[in-house]
Amino acid sequence: DVKKKWSVTYTKHLKQKRKVYQDGFLELQSSSHKVMLYDDCEKLLGVKILKNDNDVKTGETLAFDSYLVDIGDPHGDYKPIPILNSTKLMKKEVPEESGLLHSGKRSAAADNRKSNLGKRIALASTLSPSQKIIREFKKNEVHKYNSSPSFPDMTKSSTE
Repeated sequence: DVKKKWSVTYTKHLKQKRKVYQDGFLELQSSSHKVMLYDDCEKLLGVKILKNDNDVKTGETLAFDSYLVDIGDPHGDYKPIPILNSTKLMKKEVPEESGLLHSGKRSAAADNRKSNLGKRIALASTLSPSQKIIREFKKNEVHKYNSSPSFPDMTKSSTE
């Protein structure tokens, strides 16, 4: 009996516009086609029988009787991310649109991105789905409100 697990976020708010998600995991027993939803304390929340095991995929949403489940990364089946040496980190290209602001200036965050790449890869693989969502939200907020670089005013040098 092969069991597969996925990290998930789930909510009881099936009909509300604003949903509050919680972390958990999904376990699939391939022989019986049973999918079991657990909270992060390993308490069984719900069981569903699927017609096809392929219904459980990363990025998909699964509806239980009283839960809506967003499926995240699989447990145990992931491939380790190779550790890059520092010379490769410095040569790594950052896509233009991710580092440039509306004014066409580079953000300080984009400059730091190259040096923090190795740390971020290691952290991203250990974060829960809700932590990943929170990190992405914070990153977007910083980009939205950080319209000028956090450097001293460069206009002084042109007037001297």
